[in-house]
Amino acid sequence: MTAPNLYSITSVTGKTSVFQVATTKTTMLTNPADSGMSIKINALFVTNVSASSNGTFTVDFTRNLNSIKIASGTTVEIGNTVIVIAKDTSIYLEEGDSLGIVGTVNNNMHALLTYEIVT
Repeated sequence: MTAPNLYSITSVTGKTSVFQVATTKTTMLTNPADSGMSIKINALFVTNVSASSNGTFTVDFTRNLNSIKIASGTTVEIGNTVIVIAKDTSIYLEEGDSLGIVGTVNNNMHALLTYEIVT
């Protein structure tokens, strides 16, 4: 099955997911192969919740086993938030695509991802 034509969609479902950023890559979202849907990423925020150290993270977009960095080695200072993806720079996950994140220190950053499932 192929992704839906965006001019003839039948539903759009808004979703929000939250993650603790770890030192091993976490797949935040996957659009399964043959899903028949598109997933529009509206926003990705990464916040440093540590009281004592800056954090560094990398976000990658994967298609056909090829990873492309959206943010690479990005530093978030103590108590601050970095906006990686915003509504005006949204991206789509096509069938088989995924979005992942990894940090340099376990659990000193949180990620919040908002997206729409389009069918």
